[in-house]
Amino acid sequence: MIAGIIDETNILPGRDCGPCALCCKVMRIEALGKPEGIWCPHCVPGKGCRIYETRQEECRIFYCLWRADPDLGDIWQPAHCKMVLYTEGMGHRLVISVDPGNPTKWREEPWYSQIKTWSFNLLRYGQVVVYVANRAIVVFPNKEVDLGPLKKGDVILTRENDGVWDAMLAAEDQLPQNQRGVWLDTGGRL
Repeated sequence: MIAGIIDETNILPGRDCGPCALCCKVMRIEALGKPEGIWCPHCVPGKGCRIYETRQEECRIFYCLWRADPDLGDIWQPAHCKMVLYTEGMGHRLVISVDPGNPTKWREEPWYSQIKTWSFNLLRYGQVVVYVANRAIVVFPNKEVDLGPLKKGDVILTRENDGVWDAMLAAEDQLPQNQRGVWLDTGGRL
């Protein structure tokens, strides 16, 4: 799994977007005030962006992991699986942004077992988070924690206590001083 920044230098041959425009639905576009989970007004589903040449900067610099990671086979092509994978927090958070029209798709095989494997592999230094619109679900190897809707300024925190992993949302500035360093915040989205 690729961590960190993906740009045009990481794109694999033959991994173009084609008619897939799922990122135009599942992603928030700050510059347009477009929330997660609804189609961008400039997108024609199944065809792409009507303003591609003049699209927003945040759209220009976004590349999903399927386009860059050779370990992600065709089953992870976003139009096929109804999920867009990317990283946040300098690669410490793997995000699976699910089409809200198929909100439980991530729990189906063959995807679910792979998501659980990634969670196990990232457990000590990162997070696996499923977003369905603005709802966040942290995936651990043995359970999921549904954190509910995120608000601007929320951070996703995880920690281990005697072998039990937990997750919570906190406002960036409201984590008690004695809890800093106990909870893992990988940065990212909000």
